[in-house]
Amino acid sequence: MPMLGLLTICLVALSVNSIASRMYSASQSTVYSCLTENDQLVAAWGIPNTICMQKDFETELSEYRFNGCGHRAGMECGPKPPGTFRIVVIGSSVAFGMSVPREKSFAGLLPAELSSRVGRRVEIYNVAMINGFPCSVALHLDEAFAAQPDMILWALTSPTSATLQWMTRIQRRLLSRS
Repeated sequence: MPMLGLLTICLVALSVNSIASRMYSASQSTVYSCLTENDQLVAAWGIPNTICMQKDFETELSEYRFNGCGHRAGMECGPKPPGTFRIVVIGSSVAFGMSVPREKSFAGLLPAELSSRVGRRVEIYNVAMINGFPCSVALHLDEAFAAQPDMILWALTSPTSATLQWMTRIQRRLLSRS
C-alpha cells in the first residue's frame, strides 16, 4: 500500500509539472540575442534595427524592437520635432521596460499622460539598457545627449554603495558638459 501512495504522489507531481510548463512557458529566444556586450566596459548595447521576442515565466510575450541607434525608444533616432519637449530616459531594466511590451512600460505610457497634462507634445526617447548599472549608464550618456533632450530622466532602482560611487562620477561628467 505505501508503494501505491508513493506512485500516486509521483504521478500527481508529474501531471502538475506538465500542466504548469504549458501554462508558464518561457520563450526560446531572448532579448540578449539583440544585444552586444563589451565585458571590458561592463555595458550592453542594442544591435541597431533588430527585433527580438522574449517570454519569461508568468509574463506575456514581449517584443524588443531596437531602432537604427540600438535603442528601444519606440521611434527612430534623429532630430527632435519642432515644438516637442523631449525627455530622454536612462537607467537599467526597469527604465528599459524588461519583461513588458514597450507600450506597457512607463516610457511607453508616459508621453500621452504628460502631453495631455501640459497641452504640448512630450516624447520619451528611451536610451535605458538592461544591466544599466551606473557604470554602463555613464557609457551611454553621449547617446542620451545626442537625442537632444530637454530633460534627462534617470530611473534609479535599488541604490547600493557602488551605485552611489558611480553617481558621483556621472555627476562630475554631467557638470563638465555645462
